[in-house]
Amino acid sequence: GRIALPDGNWGSAALVGRFTIITAAHVVADYWSPGGPITGNLTFTPAMNGGTSALGASWVANIVGIAAWAQYVGVDGYDMAVCQLDQPFGDWLGSFGARAYDDDWEDGRYWSHVGYPWDLSPAGMRPSFELGISVEDDDSDDYDTLELETEADGGSGQSGGPLWGRWESGGRQIIGVMSG
Repeated sequence: GRIALPDGNWGSAALVGRFTIITAAHVVADYWSPGGPITGNLTFTPAMNGGTSALGASWVANIVGIAAWAQYVGVDGYDMAVCQLDQPFGDWLGSFGARAYDDDWEDGRYWSHVGYPWDLSPAGMRPSFELGISVEDDDSDDYDTLELETEADGGSGQSGGPLWGRWESGGRQIIGVMSG
């Protein structure tokens, strides 16, 4: 899905629970601070295609809570935020699971990504899918997180989109989010 920000920019995100999405922390950084309220109207639209959800125009939720690391320095393994929605989209649409990355998977082209890049016309209104992505390296960061390095297309607007794979037992699970 796509997060719309008050300044007209956007980011990508994925459902990971009943009321929960995950995105990159830098997508929402200007509109949130630890212990403070969300400033501005941030919304999430699942399956956006052409400006509205493929499910219908009413499929938009407000982001009402954000949990993220207070410190964001750049492309780090902890550039992620969990956001609470005001509607249980996960009940109606299902959601991704999550799985910790295993470096035995390095160089395997197992992963997919979806996001809303600036360079597709009209800008950020249509999703871009990339399949067959490999993780070439993983670097440990603070907070016991990993920075996963790929050659995935990382155009502006795709930040926060899921890097995910499919397991026979366990369905589709996210191993990371696009950061930069």
